[in-house]
Amino acid sequence: MDRMARGRDPVFEGWNLGAVSVKWIRLHEDGVMEHDIRRHGGDPGQTIRAMLQHSAGSSDGAVVTGPQAVSFLSLPYVPESICTEAALEHLGRHPDLVLSLGGESFVAYCMAGGSVRRMISSNRCAAGSGEFLVQQFGRMNLDLASGIAAARRGRRVALAARCSVHCKSDATHKLNKGECTSADIACSLIASLTARIAGLITGSGWQHGHVLLAGGLAQSTQLVDELSSLLPETRFEVLPESGYLEALGAAVTARKNGAWRLPDRDAWVKPADASRLPRRQPLSRFSDRVVRILDPGTIPLRAGMHFILGVDAGSTTTKAILLDRDSGRIAARCYLRTHGNPVQATFECIASLERQIGGLPHHVVQAAVTGSGREIVSIYLDNCTAFNEILAHARAARELAPDVDTLFEIGGQDAKFVTLQAGIPVDYSMNDGCSAGTGSFLEEAAASDMQVPVEQLGPLALSSTNPIAFGERCAAFINSEVRTALQQGVARADVLAGLVYAIVENYLSRVVGCRQIGRTVLLQGGVALNPALAPAVAALTGGNVTVPPSPELMGCEGAARMVGDLLLAAAVPAWDRELSSFGRMRMETKAPFTCNTCENQCEVQRFRLAERTLAFGGLCSKWEMARRPRSLRHAEGRDLVALRHEMMFQWFAPAAPAHPRGRIGLPLALTTYELYPLYARFLTGLGFEVVLSRRGLGSRRTAAPLCYPAELMHAAVDDLLAQAVDFVFLPYMREFPAKQSVEHAYLCPITQDMPGVISAFFEASAGRILSPEIGLAPHLETVTQLEVVRLAETLKVSAERASASWSAAIAHQGAFERSYRDEIREALRGLDEPAVILVGRPYAAFAPEVNLSVPRKIATRGFTVIPGDAVPSQTPLNERNVWHYTQDVMSAVEYAKGNANRYVCAISCFSCGPDAIGHHRLRRELEGQPFCFLEIDSHTAHAGIETRVGAFLDIIEASRMHHIAPAGAAMRRVLPAHLEQNGTGTWVVTGTGRRLALNDPQVVHVSLADGPRFVSDMMAGFYASIGWKWIFSPNTNAETLQYAKRVCSGRECLPFLSMAGKAVKYLEKRSAGEVTVFHLLDQGGPCQNGAWHDAATVIFERLGESDALVAWPTARNNYLGQGDRFGAMKVAAYVLSDVMAEVRSTLRCLAKDRGAAMAILEGVESRLIAASQRREASGERAIACAHRTQRPRVARRRRQSDFRGRAGEGFLRRTRHPREDYRDVGIHLFSAGRRYCAARFLARLSGAGGPEFHVRVVLGMDFRQRQDSR
Repeated sequence: MDRMARGRDPVFEGWNLGAVSVKWIRLHEDGVMEHDIRRHGGDPGQTIRAMLQHSAGSSDGAVVTGPQAVSFLSLPYVPESICTEAALEHLGRHPDLVLSLGGESFVAYCMAGGSVRRMISSNRCAAGSGEFLVQQFGRMNLDLASGIAAARRGRRVALAARCSVHCKSDATHKLNKGECTSADIACSLIASLTARIAGLITGSGWQHGHVLLAGGLAQSTQLVDELSSLLPETRFEVLPESGYLEALGAAVTARKNGAWRLPDRDAWVKPADASRLPRRQPLSRFSDRVVRILDPGTIPLRAGMHFILGVDAGSTTTKAILLDRDSGRIAARCYLRTHGNPVQATFECIASLERQIGGLPHHVVQAAVTGSGREIVSIYLDNCTAFNEILAHARAARELAPDVDTLFEIGGQDAKFVTLQAGIPVDYSMNDGCSAGTGSFLEEAAASDMQVPVEQLGPLALSSTNPIAFGERCAAFINSEVRTALQQGVARADVLAGLVYAIVENYLSRVVGCRQIGRTVLLQGGVALNPALAPAVAALTGGNVTVPPSPELMGCEGAARMVGDLLLAAAVPAWDRELSSFGRMRMETKAPFTCNTCENQCEVQRFRLAERTLAFGGLCSKWEMARRPRSLRHAEGRDLVALRHEMMFQWFAPAAPAHPRGRIGLPLALTTYELYPLYARFLTGLGFEVVLSRRGLGSRRTAAPLCYPAELMHAAVDDLLAQAVDFVFLPYMREFPAKQSVEHAYLCPITQDMPGVISAFFEASAGRILSPEIGLAPHLETVTQLEVVRLAETLKVSAERASASWSAAIAHQGAFERSYRDEIREALRGLDEPAVILVGRPYAAFAPEVNLSVPRKIATRGFTVIPGDAVPSQTPLNERNVWHYTQDVMSAVEYAKGNANRYVCAISCFSCGPDAIGHHRLRRELEGQPFCFLEIDSHTAHAGIETRVGAFLDIIEASRMHHIAPAGAAMRRVLPAHLEQNGTGTWVVTGTGRRLALNDPQVVHVSLADGPRFVSDMMAGFYASIGWKWIFSPNTNAETLQYAKRVCSGRECLPFLSMAGKAVKYLEKRSAGEVTVFHLLDQGGPCQNGAWHDAATVIFERLGESDALVAWPTARNNYLGQGDRFGAMKVAAYVLSDVMAEVRSTLRCLAKDRGAAMAILEGVESRLIAASQRREASGERAIACAHRTQRPRVARRRRQSDFRGRAGEGFLRRTRHPREDYRDVGIHLFSAGRRYCAARFLARLSGAGGPEFHVRVVLGMDFRQRQDSR
């Protein structure tokens, strides 16, 4: 007899297993509820057991929800969306939107009629989650409650909120520089999170007059208030049940379904199964490759010693030492947490050092500081000298091991790779703000998910016998992987060991990249204290690793030794003071002032210290230089980027017409930063006043995620429309004149098609947006003239005047370019000092509102800054470089390589496709010499940019000071293989000089494209018929992408990552002596695939593979020497495969007997495969046979099937898994262009009439063999 039958009121349970917590509710029939919410700390199984024990009692029904719930609970599962509907119905609420604000992600449920009509999830980035707040508050020594309370006292400051790691980095730097307080950061974090939530609401496109908030964050009154201020027309509601809304819905669903037969309560928790997770070798196996230098200990103390104080004010920890000037040994040391206050941490370190020397008389003769907080700390230490971390670490390494040539420095927030030559840094690289390769990531993941203290991380990781292989991951994403592994029962030790491996993988991928690792690696930084890190480095590099006795102190030791060198050279004065004097120093904050040196108008802080007033702050290095000793100052260099801006927008700005016909707005974005003289002269020639958009005004909101320059274009057009201009001039600019050795000079697809995007976004004003199709390439002159005339009709201007105005504008642009280059050439005449060439797209590198004052930062350090588009053009360029701006970049790189004392700083924007693929060639050409690569978007902060630019310039200065020439290209570089064609055929020539025919038994052809097995078998048949050995690589999976990240930055498009990963994996496992020809699509752009072949060649070279190359049959190479028929056969195979995929999808959805239909289809495919082996490619015969013999078995279902179109580029349309998921539930996906062919096939097969289907219907020709091959 069930419990309800016994007369007791029934009770039902609902469970919601989230990323960071477990929610439970017990619902009684009378509506009374009991609930419990607990953080599971990465161990939900144990948490559930504890909650079950606490809530002992019987239930008449239970439902579980949450993405990982079914892995842990043997209870009926219902999706969270259904539970949300049930909870709202139970509570009588009818909001337009429900926002579930979880620990790891946010979800917006769009409601109508009580049902969820659409779900929109935030991206998988921790910056948009509640758990991020918890972590960041913890970095400032605040728990969640105290962090929210502190936020009410704070003020907002700008934070780099694009991702969790960049935001964390920016917050750390601001605290370390004393620019704000912990309360300010807490306030700004909540404001940033609120802005993301508001963006999720408005971006949903759903009405949002009434929004109900759910999840733990809904309890923050400040967040609700912030949301209300951002969206004043929206009513936000928080219920008492908001913290466990989905769990309530689960209980309500259980009650609706009545009494269920449930397993015994002690069997509700499932046993964990982690057998499918990939694993690595235990770290302990590599301990024998690690050399740990013994610590000599501190020098015995005595009265009257002379000390140099060295401080490393790092992002996570602060370190300090007293270096005995006479012996060069450490006399005292201190290591403690920064907690966002480097000044306080420094004084605590000094107090500790003072206690260690025990009151002995002593003399502090100098002090120096390094680390992210060095500037503010140096002021508090009597304006002592501050050094960049790279130089400091290199100086300490030179003292410890003079022959070391490679430094791995992994700190709490930053990671650095340094190449040394004679102990002097000659090349470097830093993480781009991602913490997945740093210690703070490991520490926070262990603390928040596993509650493991930092001192136990290493021993636990070393004890692991079966580490998880997480691979190279974004910090936010790897946290999800950690939680998944823990939720599947993986031992903490195995997870921690996997995280240590992941740190090193991220470091090698994101920091080291293609740079050459030397013979001797010295591992430094606080994370090297973790005994598991060095074995992981040894495992993944295959080399030996040396660890200093005190790796965490190398920064402060190096700073002390550097100022000691200056003291010896009399470049700085000797002090005579005691440690206690620093604590007695009083610094008075004075009123700030505005710096009028440039248009930035920075607010600069002032401090009164003793008898001196010191300036601090600003976007450039002007005031940092002013604080330095005179012997270390540099005269300011020339900012020729500013000269370019002045010439373009002032010298060559045409005069406004005396009596304008109207006002035409010109967006200050994208191509305007190169073609302003052309555009302005053309429009004024038509009789109109030109109105430029205003910097910093207008909304950057877009309808879909776009790159930063595209966002600025939206803002510029928004501002111009607000200025009530008559028209906005926004042309479709297609192509620039190509340089020698290249055929095209495209703009990227986004820039080319931005007018259409803008017109769609500003739909109400689309008629005021003028978008003629123009191009500057010679072959586009005619169409451009036609478009100019068409535009004249719109503006009611004569065609003659329009044509004359365009011709005058072309001449005006040419005059600007000649004058501009002449001015730059004259400025560089006789300049022998080092100079920095700034390269990038003009609308990023040269635009003041985008480049974060990088030119000023460089110039105020004493370097002349040269715009990259002004240097003499260098040819020949790589023919694969199909984009105008990347051609300019690589031309400038060639100029820098050929001219001494010229160094390259490249500025790009996040999500830039051409730059992502071109970066492979950029790094290859600059290998062996310092260069700086910066990525910028609307969230990028000055602090991270300053650190990287400063390191770049410090490396150059150090090399100059010690007269060390650039190292040049690595000596171990191999020559890549290539194709060679002559009158007798096509050959593979390997890097070692071997020459083989394409049908040589040692040559293997490997397809890198994803696709169905049918096409692989067809292609295998084609290639076998001409004697080629063909392999079709498996379709892309997670492992493939991990292989790709060994050689890619992650910025590349997914298809290239897929193919690169397949190639790397294949090369790792191929047979010895094999020569591999990877078949990789070859197109001319403007998509990324225009440069795929060049990037692949660079990758093979980097891997040391001289017997691998990429190729693709094109008319240019006579289809790899096989003639037109071979090319036609290959096209036919791909078309047939696409058509058959459509047929398969349709039959699975519509056939009455799915099994019989699939059997028929497989028979057709088998005949087509057999035909390919006879060098035929026609579907006619196979389809006719199927029609005669099998038609009665494929009667169509008598029901309406869902049809859904699928758009997207070709690679994604061919992806297998989404298509199969849809058709398994009866939804047929079709791709435009192929549905016609598939319909004709099905019509004939099912006897429904219609024209006969032949492949030639698609292609316009029949590829069956009817004549001898050419």
